[in-house]
Parts: sequence; C-alpha cells; structure tokens
Amino acid sequence: RFQVANKTVLITAMERLAQMSWFGLTERFDESIWLMSATFDLGLERYTPVFNLNIYNQSMSEHAHEVAMHLNDLDMKLYSFAQELFDARLQKMDIANSQRSSGKMHYRCDLKKHC
Repeated sequence: RFQVANKTVLITAMERLAQMSWFGLTERFDESIWLMSATFDLGLERYTPVFNLNIYNQSMSEHAHEVAMHLNDLDMKLYSFAQELFDARLQKMDIANSQRSSGKMHYRCDLKKHC
C-alpha cells in the first residue's frame, strides 16, 4: 500500500513538472537561463554571474551512498525525469544546437549593473 502511494506521488510530481512552462537545473544554469528566455520571449543577453561557489568534500562511503540513494529513490526518479524533460525542451526550442554552437551562451558581466 505504501509503494502504491509513493508511485502515485511520483506520477503526480512528474505530471506537475511537465505542466510547468519553465523550470531550470542548477548544474545547467546557463542553459536554464536561455530556456527561460526562449520560453517567455525575454530576449536576455546577459546576466550577472555568481562567484561565491561553495567548495566542500563531496566524498562519502559506499554504504552512505547506498543509504542515501535508497532513501531518495523517488527524488532520483523525479530528477531523472526532469533531466529528460529539460533536454527535450532545449531541443524543441533549438537552443541546444543554435545558441550553444554560435557562442551566445557565454555571458559577460555588466559592470554598470552589478558583478
């Protein structure tokens, strides 16, 4: 019964994500900004980058990794779905090929605003 509820929750989350006009992926920030710009016809040309990256030890034991993957099974499935949907939307907007290959994905900091 618990597994059925989990599957229902996952399906609902996938449906809601698919219905969203736009969403982004943190690790693919540049592409997310371009997808947002194309989706909402914003004509964005540049943004102010964030330079305060957090550096931390990302290693964990194999056991800890297995436990984390087990406890986050639904999240991982939703994230995998989100990645596939994100890629499909990039292709649909033709951003994946035209914007990236033309070099328009490289942003410059606008010193008149804020860097």
